[in-house]
Amino acid sequence: MQAVLLPGETEIKFHFIYFEEETNMKKLTAVLMALVLALAIGCSACADSADELMAQQASWLKDSLTTCDWVEKNGDRVTLDIEPAFLVDSDFMVRVELSNGALESSEYTYMCTYDTEVHKLIASTVLFSTVVYADENSEPEITDMSENECHAEFSLDEDGFLVLMDNDADTDKGEIYLMGFERVPCDEKGGEVSEEIKAFFEKEQAGLMGVDYKPLRLLIQEENRICVLAEATVVYPGAQPYYALFFMDTTGAEDTYIVLLSDDDSEG
Repeated sequence: MQAVLLPGETEIKFHFIYFEEETNMKKLTAVLMALVLALAIGCSACADSADELMAQQASWLKDSLTTCDWVEKNGDRVTLDIEPAFLVDSDFMVRVELSNGALESSEYTYMCTYDTEVHKLIASTVLFSTVVYADENSEPEITDMSENECHAEFSLDEDGFLVLMDNDADTDKGEIYLMGFERVPCDEKGGEVSEEIKAFFEKEQAGLMGVDYKPLRLLIQEENRICVLAEATVVYPGAQPYYALFFMDTTGAEDTYIVLLSDDDSEG
């Protein structure tokens, strides 16, 4: 039997379908808006995370020289220490010490320069030695000393670990190819800048135009040679401070030179 359509039924059915399609369109629009909002929030979180990582990468060397040490990731037999160095081709020494027991350790000393653009310490030479103590009160005896070429880099990874990688390492000879270190807070390193050193510092930086340097810590002193950590600010409104090391000879026998630990992020 064929159904009999009542007057107006087609029109009612048409309006019902239109209403359903409109409702679905609103739901789809709401879903799309939610996705866009989630994407925006995710991008913002990623941007914040990227900015935080960049800040950590830019400051890890300064922190290593002043407020933290490093120990082997998931272990306690290996330590890493960084200090400035008065060397011809290197500005830093990275000392990695592997404990072989209470009275013996293996030491790897990397001679490094720092690249502020990629935030890496880079070494082409490593010294290896074995340090032995006859007893707890004796002076150390250094043996098995050797100097080797290397291609080692120290950099901070995305998880905040300091990574040592040496592509030229011969692991059969005990050289380190890859090792990670985690940060350990410590007492502030170095010493207070004396009034005498402040006066000498002011004299040395007086001829440097366009940048204001403020001495913060005396990191090392070897006889008349000193290394001072300074905060630097380019002289223009809104400039952000950055950090540098001043290597100086207090007798004036050697020229002062500056090593950047970070920069002012300016172009050119």
